[in-house]
Parts: sequence; structure tokens; C-alpha cells
Amino acid sequence: MCDLLFNLYQTAGKLAVENIDFYDNCIKIWRYEDAPTIYRELVKDDVSWIVFIPNEVLEKEDGYIPFLEEGTSFGCCEVKKFKTKDGEIWVGCHA
Repeated sequence: MCDLLFNLYQTAGKLAVENIDFYDNCIKIWRYEDAPTIYRELVKDDVSWIVFIPNEVLEKEDGYIPFLEEGTSFGCCEVKKFKTKDGEIWVGCHA
């Protein structure tokens, strides 16, 4: 089994939401319009993407997911972070 499975859901976003618990130890990435409604309601800015990072992954990576950080080609915009009991939700907003 892989340690991290990056699920890039574009047109299959709705399927990803229905099966959100299937890969419970993986980073989940959605375009804003394909993300679960509860995540979209966190930020109403000009959002590009939303990511859920489970606690298991955050602990293993010491909270540092380099490709999602501000200033990278993926995380080029402002990245807002929200803690939940199960992990963190990161939101990529245009600065």
C-alpha cells in the first residue's frame, strides 16, 4: 500500500465525495466546485482548490506538505488552514 495517495478529482469530484472515507489515510484534493459543501462554506473568497489532510498524514509529515505550501507551483496562491478533529483543511485562495 502506498503511504500517500494523491487523489486529484476533477470531473470525478462527486464520486470522490461519495467515497470520501475509502482512502482514510490519504490527502484528498478537490477543485473548489467539486469539494464537499461543508468545506466550501469555510471560505467564500476566490478559491481554486480545497484539500483535506488526515491527522495520520500530518503527523507522519510533521505538518509539512511541501507541494501545497504558498509559493510553489501548486500552492501558488494564499493557503488558509483550518484544524478539525480528524485533520486539517487547506484552502488555496487567489491572493
